[in-house]
Amino acid sequence: MTFVSDTDSRPVFVPVRSVFLVAAMFGLSCATALAQPGPPIPPPNTVGPSPAPVFGDVQPTGNLPEDTDARLRALEQIVTQQQTQVESLTEQLKAATAPPPEDKPYRIGSDLRMSGTWNNGLEFRSKANDFYFHVGGRTQFDNVALSSPNPTAALTNVGTTNDGLQDSAFFRRARLRMEGTIWDQFDWCVEYNFVNSFLAQNPTRGQDIPAGTGWTGSTQSSTNLVSTIQNDMFNPVSPVDLWWNIRDVPLVGNVQFGNEKEPFALERLESSRYLDFLERNYGNDAFISPSANGFAPGIMIWNYTRNRRATYAVGVFKNVTNPFVFNIGDGQNEVAGRVTYLPWYDQATGGRYFMHFGMGACSRAVDNNFINYRTRGDLRNGPDAVIPSWTNTGYFFGDAQNILNPEFMLQYGSLFIQSEYVANWTTNAFTNVGNNPGLPQGTVFFQSYYIQAMYFLTGEHRIYDYQKGVVGRVLPYENVFAYRRRSGARIFGRGAVQVGSRLNWIDLNNKAIRGGRLLGNTYALNWFWNPNMKLQLNFDVMHRWAADGQAAAPAAGFDQYGIIYGFGTRFAADF
Repeated sequence: MTFVSDTDSRPVFVPVRSVFLVAAMFGLSCATALAQPGPPIPPPNTVGPSPAPVFGDVQPTGNLPEDTDARLRALEQIVTQQQTQVESLTEQLKAATAPPPEDKPYRIGSDLRMSGTWNNGLEFRSKANDFYFHVGGRTQFDNVALSSPNPTAALTNVGTTNDGLQDSAFFRRARLRMEGTIWDQFDWCVEYNFVNSFLAQNPTRGQDIPAGTGWTGSTQSSTNLVSTIQNDMFNPVSPVDLWWNIRDVPLVGNVQFGNEKEPFALERLESSRYLDFLERNYGNDAFISPSANGFAPGIMIWNYTRNRRATYAVGVFKNVTNPFVFNIGDGQNEVAGRVTYLPWYDQATGGRYFMHFGMGACSRAVDNNFINYRTRGDLRNGPDAVIPSWTNTGYFFGDAQNILNPEFMLQYGSLFIQSEYVANWTTNAFTNVGNNPGLPQGTVFFQSYYIQAMYFLTGEHRIYDYQKGVVGRVLPYENVFAYRRRSGARIFGRGAVQVGSRLNWIDLNNKAIRGGRLLGNTYALNWFWNPNMKLQLNFDVMHRWAADGQAAAPAAGFDQYGIIYGFGTRFAADF
């Protein structure tokens, strides 16, 4: 039944069963008031079948009671139930047609309560994520053994002949890190390195310091040299990541400033926690971060696209040659930038298949117009103060260092390929003659490249970080564990197993600046026990062509050829 109001063109629906119910109640009331004695009511089950239910799902059970009052009370109960259903439907209709509630703004910092959890590290977050705090760190313990079938040739021009191939055990990195977000938009990071070796030169014992360490003094063959150097070494605490970042800045996205990595060079931007090999490539060691520990003070802007396929970053930095975020000098600055693009990314598999291209560039004013390029090899048998530089131009003069750095990554399931090329130009170069400019060389050019292929035997893949355009942490499908059941049987977890190889090349010979060439073949076996712990094994074959340094008449070809074999292990843990 439908009724139409005069003041509203919308129809008003009244349930038909409710009209019948009201009429029935009215009739029963009248019958009760006007009842006269009459024939007796037939006994139960003699008046035919019970009437069909009228009120939907609510219906009387059996026949109505004989007593009129009882029958009235039963009908009233049915009416009450039907009214409850009507009221419920009315409330649902109001909720469905009501306008949405006003979006009340949330005041940042109004709820400062934080809860902690473990997310590959200890994390604390506020309910609205406007505050975040993570405390963590990393420790890497290395053991390295080196040998050579022709040590004299292998160590030519290295500077020391008694410690360059010795075995070692040392902590490669030991860092403490804290990072987080405050007031929703401001990120920060503080990380300090507790293993940063320096050699304190004793001026009264200058002749005891081997020239190969980079300090002045004559080359010695005494067996006391190693202990002499070790006694003069110390480990100062130095900052690495020490920056602030402002998010959601109009037009640019993010503004980050402090001590940070300049935005170029793929493997250099990857955290040392996630490296596939014990050491980064030759080009990174020689050109990208030669003596500043890979960080520089400055400011940069960076962002990524909405579709997560591209990134950009560009910044201005102070060119420093020490790990203490310190330098004084007019015009000794650096401009660096990087762009990346993902032409292929398989969204359905979470990035198990992707292809990445990138290009980085850098222009640095040479610090005090004095520069040196050197390479310390695929395996390092100790802190910097006691290890040889396998290629070394020596210090020479120049105005600016310019770098071009294309990069490539491809992941196809468990297969991962990565490669970079570094082209390095030094303008207005002069040879070094007694710390004075010698022969002019114009622009000298050096280069390096590497290509590596890694494969997970257990099926995992690398996780792509779309915000920074790098790969990150490995998450094993199954952690390493060993337990004994009550029955006595043992159960084991295998972890993630990765194998791979890298070809590494650098050429530091150009014109009269001759630092030598190096070709390395490194084979890796990485066993990830869980997302926070791993064991890495590297076997390395390094081919070395030692040049004659800086000379007015460079020798034809190469001076000496040597081959160095190395085996290294690393136990690494981070959180």
